[in-house]
Amino acid sequence: MRFVTLLVFLGLFLGCGKEKVEKIVEVEIPTEPSPIEPPPILPPPVPNFITFPQMEQIVSNDLNSLNQADRLNARYLLGCNFYNQGSGRLDFRFSGVNKGINSISTERLLTQAVSIDPFNCVWRVDISEFGVSRSLWREFERLNLVAFISNSVRGINNRFLTQANQPYAWASSFFTTVQGADQLSFDNGLYYKFLEQPKTNAAFFRENLGIDLNREIAEERIHCAGNGSSRIAIGKTRGVCVGRSDDGFFMFTSDTALGEGGADSILVNPFIFEIANFGGNLVTDKAFDFQALEVIYSLPNGLVSGYRLANSGPGIPSILGGVAEFIAPTNVVLDVDQASLGFAADITLGACQNCHHQEAGINFNDAVYDQVIGTGAFNAEEKDLAERFFRQDSFTADLRSANRVHSQSLSELGVSTLEKDPVVTGLIQPLRRELTLEDVAGYTFLTPEEFSRRLNGTNNAKLIFGSLLTPGGKVQFSDLAENYQLLIDDLLLFIDEY
Repeated sequence: MRFVTLLVFLGLFLGCGKEKVEKIVEVEIPTEPSPIEPPPILPPPVPNFITFPQMEQIVSNDLNSLNQADRLNARYLLGCNFYNQGSGRLDFRFSGVNKGINSISTERLLTQAVSIDPFNCVWRVDISEFGVSRSLWREFERLNLVAFISNSVRGINNRFLTQANQPYAWASSFFTTVQGADQLSFDNGLYYKFLEQPKTNAAFFRENLGIDLNREIAEERIHCAGNGSSRIAIGKTRGVCVGRSDDGFFMFTSDTALGEGGADSILVNPFIFEIANFGGNLVTDKAFDFQALEVIYSLPNGLVSGYRLANSGPGIPSILGGVAEFIAPTNVVLDVDQASLGFAADITLGACQNCHHQEAGINFNDAVYDQVIGTGAFNAEEKDLAERFFRQDSFTADLRSANRVHSQSLSELGVSTLEKDPVVTGLIQPLRRELTLEDVAGYTFLTPEEFSRRLNGTNNAKLIFGSLLTPGGKVQFSDLAENYQLLIDDLLLFIDEY
């Protein structure tokens, strides 16, 4: 838009006379984008391969089919590295994009990405449909682990049409960055910003879940279970409570640092502070002194895929007393599944999604009720608390209800719960592992042969990525993330080649 100043002459009748008055008016004139030089002719197609100019032309065509408002919210998540590697399973990875964007959504309606290319590796998303502002996207751009800015003619035009520096991003990098799924990204805070989670637990329960936890407990709408068996809290005791939120379901798990015989064992001290303080009176001093907290909850769109890691606060054994954390301590819980694949055993926000995909609420058998009712270590008031809150039937019914809603939402997105989570296993893990020549070449839109030829002719990039030139050579993900711009500069990527 441009503004043109016009002088408008107004005739005002004053009594019998006529006075000419000048008024300055600014008129908004719509204009087309400033013309830029025409892009170079597309190179000849390569069988079973999508080149960078091809991808950008596909995006250009798509953007020009949209109105201006839609263009400003259009972003493109790329799986073309997988296509060019011949690694297949693009439908599975596409389902990961669909689940992933809805797992960071603040909106009530489910949204779906649109595949815009014949290769099914360029996926358009409308960021407004999952509650992301353009300013928040810019914050992602700043933190994007494997980020590139196109300086080709097509790229510059696409940047202008979307008003974004990175209108396209690698799907793997997007979810690894936003979900804090790696040691390089776990503390960037983006996940909590995308889901608008406040820092304190009390505000989170009030604002995100829409509940007063103490009132829910006073009205006995919380059902709990406690046990000494968990696949992530190995050799420790764990407490789990479930309830209903404004959007359907929430569950929190409280974990100990010591074993069953320790002072923090839930079998010795089975009640969280809020239950011990039932009715506003401290009924028992057998409060569960947990060390780590995880909250799993329904998003407004029905997916049980909102997560929060927290602690109990400094010396406060209260669910409401802690603040958001980015990673769970390994002396309390371990990500056994990812550790078995060679990844770090820390539980990050990104790891939660993998565990709670097939069963959003994982079944958990209670051992607290029999322990409290069946031994003389607990008085009548404590036995009454067990009768009220440790109800396996109600606890299990709530989990089943949450799982039905979760599965229904996934089904609407075309995501199967018969497989593992497609976000973590299809998009995040392939980026986090040790990367081969084919893997890294996939993030350059070059064939492995062309990538090797260019890399061999560099000085600086060869120092970092030279191991890829030897058979079986690999580099760490951190090497790619920290030196991706060096690779772009030395290999002359993401510019026009005349």
